[in-house]
Amino acid sequence: MAGIVSTQDVNKNAEKQLYAGPQSRWRELRFTFRIIGEFIQGFRALHFVGPCVTIFGSARFEEGHTYYKLARELGLPSAFWDSR
Repeated sequence: MAGIVSTQDVNKNAEKQLYAGPQSRWRELRFTFRIIGEFIQGFRALHFVGPCVTIFGSARFEEGHTYYKLARELGLPSAFWDSR
């Protein structure tokens, strides 16, 4: 399917640009507003879930990495907590 770009590819390109160094003020402002928008969207979604615990992670570590394994060990018990 020509012309279709995955979200993962877009995120990688945005990340490469971020690490490339300072960009134009307009580009950095757009990037900032996009990130703020993602936070607002996420918090609005969580608002309707009710009491919960959120564990944020990072996609920068491969599954075999020590930090990845530690995050899974931390998150697993929380999946079985009873909120009642």
